[in-house]
Amino acid sequence: SLGLHPDEQNSGEEKRENFAIGLHLLMNYHFKDYARAERADLMGEMMFNGMLFGKPAANEVALKVSRSVTSCVFSSVALLRSIDTHGGALNDTACDQFAKIEDDAGLTDDRPYGQSFLHKRWKISQVRAIANDFADCIFKINHNPISEHGDFVEFDLERSVRFHLKTCSLTEQASKK
Repeated sequence: SLGLHPDEQNSGEEKRENFAIGLHLLMNYHFKDYARAERADLMGEMMFNGMLFGKPAANEVALKVSRSVTSCVFSSVALLRSIDTHGGALNDTACDQFAKIEDDAGLTDDRPYGQSFLHKRWKISQVRAIANDFADCIFKINHNPISEHGDFVEFDLERSVRFHLKTCSLTEQASKK
């Protein structure tokens, strides 16, 4: 299961799967009294402190993992949702300032442009444009300056159903029925 048989001609994916199984078996053997989460924590420590591959490689892995986790937590969509739902508590400028702090720290100097941990204002604006275009396909937003309630949303059911049928490639089937 460690993939140590030289006569095997496994693909890269099969080798990775075998290696993962082997690591799992080794961790279970050497740390059998540890809970699964504790074994995972040990593996992370060894990976990120340079014990396995050296400090430069550990730093690269840490950067990649941090980027992955941060892009899930601080995705453009999540930031935009927070901006739109918390009445100005978080805004484009604040997001841009957080991203600037990251830049100033120099953690991502070697990353290609636009791949920092936190998204810049232009990226949030890009996602906002996509979200607004999507909303325009489904909803009709009317502004009534006289109303004490401000903007209101009209939901056009026929327009929404047509949009959903088109995006799911079901227009032709729906017209037959």
